Amino acid sequence: MGNIADALKKAGVELPDHAPVEVRRDDEVVAAEEPSSYQESTYTVTNKRAPAVDASQPLQSGPWNERIQMVLDSVGPVAESFKVLRSKILFPKDGKARPRTIMISSSSPEEGKSFVSINLAVAIARGLDQHALLVDCDLRRPSLLGLLGMGAEYTRGLAEYLQGDSELAELICRTSVDKLSLLPSGTPPQNPAELLTSVRMSRLVNELSGRYSDRFIIFDSAPFQIASETMVLAKNVDGVVLVIGSGKSDKARLRRMVENIGPDKILGIVFNGHKQGYFKKKMFDPYGSYYGKYYSSNARK
Repeated sequence: MGNIADALKKAGVELPDHAPVEVRRDDEVVAAEEPSSYQESTYTVTNKRAPAVDASQPLQSGPWNERIQMVLDSVGPVAESFKVLRSKILFPKDGKARPRTIMISSSSPEEGKSFVSINLAVAIARGLDQHALLVDCDLRRPSLLGLLGMGAEYTRGLAEYLQGDSELAELICRTSVDKLSLLPSGTPPQNPAELLTSVRMSRLVNELSGRYSDRFIIFDSAPFQIASETMVLAKNVDGVVLVIGSGKSDKARLRRMVENIGPDKILGIVFNGHKQGYFKKKMFDPYGSYYGKYYSSNARK
């Protein structure tokens, strides 16, 4: 912990003096994502297009990933920890404006970012007054459709919008959770970096934020180490939540990442997969302290 704490301090992220919120549980909740390669050569890009999605109706949805479902069905500390993070976003300190466009990312693959993205979005949508929109910005290795039990035949999404092939209204889908919508990634393109750093993407962030004042947009993005476009997206959103897996990020890499993003933009840092009680102070953010030990697994994203 000392090395990570030193890196965060040097990068300008102050550690809180008061005790953090610590998640306790009896059983391990396994990470939802399966490990796979980020090599673009693993994708086959075709011109086949699925029918337009009727945004007024939910997709034909199967069961959610069972490991995410464990948290959704829970009233225990794991689910409660996401409510704590939700509260820090909805009620920021010092009179700051609510961050309504929020990017979830990690330094490297398999750290659990998509798990955090989904559960934070669900926690927001289950509130009394807020709606949530999940946007799968990981165009290299999209996962949200599958984790949410939605049909793989719906291949159109963010990529098609950024390429100018589809209108936004055709692509946003309802989920089985009330007040939670999804903009899928679409068919993995050959030029994800160019699409996600385009003017059209920047305008999309602003449009989604400005369209509904009660909607929070959660962007599940590719890891910083893998995708150069993630840093550009970080500059366009209101705030960033970082997910750090046990043994995944060294001190120097973490410090560079925080410095590049800017400490004022970091809403929180979720430490994933560390042994119970390993940290004295687990999460640091401009709005207070928060800790989430959600799961431990050999299969993280």
